[in-house]
Amino acid sequence: MAQAFSASTIQHAIPYWLEIVPYTQTVQLAAGSQQSLVPLIQGRGKTALCILEDVAATPAAGVQLQVTADQQQWRYDLGAWPGDLLPLPIRAVAFQRVQATLLNPAGNAAQTNLQTTVRMAVWAEPITVKILWGQPLTAQEQAIARELGLEQAAAAMRGTTPHSLDTYIETTYRNRLIDPVTPYSFRFQAATTSAPFYTEQVRSPNELLVLRRITVAAAFEDGLTLTVDRDNDAGHVVIQPQPGDLEHPIACFVPALDHLTFHLQAATAPAAPTPIVLEIWHVALSNILRARMQGSAAGLTLAQLQQIMGGNQAAATQVWDRVKAGVL
Repeated sequence: MAQAFSASTIQHAIPYWLEIVPYTQTVQLAAGSQQSLVPLIQGRGKTALCILEDVAATPAAGVQLQVTADQQQWRYDLGAWPGDLLPLPIRAVAFQRVQATLLNPAGNAAQTNLQTTVRMAVWAEPITVKILWGQPLTAQEQAIARELGLEQAAAAMRGTTPHSLDTYIETTYRNRLIDPVTPYSFRFQAATTSAPFYTEQVRSPNELLVLRRITVAAAFEDGLTLTVDRDNDAGHVVIQPQPGDLEHPIACFVPALDHLTFHLQAATAPAAPTPIVLEIWHVALSNILRARMQGSAAGLTLAQLQQIMGGNQAAATQVWDRVKAGVL
């Protein structure tokens, strides 16, 4: 189960081009101790970049959050963190090395039941993103950049690219919605054994599901765990619903090409059913999205795109290059 971010998480995410997964943890920190929130992952080569999007945590004066992304490191004091487990944006981009750790200095008060949510993005980034961050381009990527007239140094870029993740989500996912975004809100009686309570299925091969938000009203002492199976990835998302009310959804971006199945389990069975709201997008796939998801079941190769475009090699190559560059 994906209860912690890992190299396996990255490999499962790459065929979908982009995903953002939340990871929750309840931490006990004695004075002079530390706890990993994102274990050290390094030496990933050129597979995808990782972004530590944001962190929500119980405010705790003196407790330090240490974030490492490639060669840089930052520290934050949780005494300045917002309440109600509202996330604080960090957006630390890592191509080779990422880690996040909580540190409780010696002499500081011990911390019990310190709740945390970390959202990690995995992105098979386009060429313009690599240029911005000074990452080396492959020979093929250099050829695409030359063909499109892209400058290959960040300082020489025109400033219109790369697009933000929000822009990609708005212009190639949200604009292709074909169903209500909240398919169901319901109440489910959790038990001490894991039980599935809902499955959302695609209705055609030209459809993509995207899980965008999970909202659960749960008492902390019930110890609820919500698990999401995505396509062939059992337990792809595993969270403790925090802070446990309907006013604070947990944001995510989890694509699926076949189904999303949700399970709920309690450490102590609640006396009443648990209210749950899921925001799931039904997105009509486009050739652009399919070209991005080259390694997935719905993905396109350049040859397949050319065939779809009536055998027009020049037109297909132009679309392909612009998708890989991140300007389309």
